[in-house]
Amino acid sequence: GADAGALRGFSATRVLLELLPGDEEGLSRLAEEVEWAGAKLRTGGAAIPSPAVLAGFLHTCLALEIPFKLTAGLHSPISHNGEFGFLSVLVAAARGLADDLTVSEIQALLIAPALPTITSQEAEDVRDLFLAIGSCDLAAMAQVLA
Repeated sequence: GADAGALRGFSATRVLLELLPGDEEGLSRLAEEVEWAGAKLRTGGAAIPSPAVLAGFLHTCLALEIPFKLTAGLHSPISHNGEFGFLSVLVAAARGLADDLTVSEIQALLIAPALPTITSQEAEDVRDLFLAIGSCDLAAMAQVLA
């Protein structure tokens, strides 16, 4: 991995570092050593992480208060056919933070066929950590958010 110390003094509000899927040690080091950075994980494309890996990433970021972004994939609102849904991920992260869920509980929410409800306060609370998602399918997102 890259030496995060080499980025000291970089003039940005927040730098998001892409870690390898399942690199919980890297996330821990990020939280301990680099207060100006967050984490990024790809959730689609050629190497979609398993639900367990994504749940571990979310759990660690929430527990260590690491701001994060998810990119690629996330084209549908609800997870299905082996792909993660952007609302499924948001709800799993919000519930994970609000209820201090375990990795396996977050994983169950990521792949659930129906979404549990979250309050607007829970969505706002997780927004401090869950900075953004990347999706190529703006039409699907616009339909859900309309």
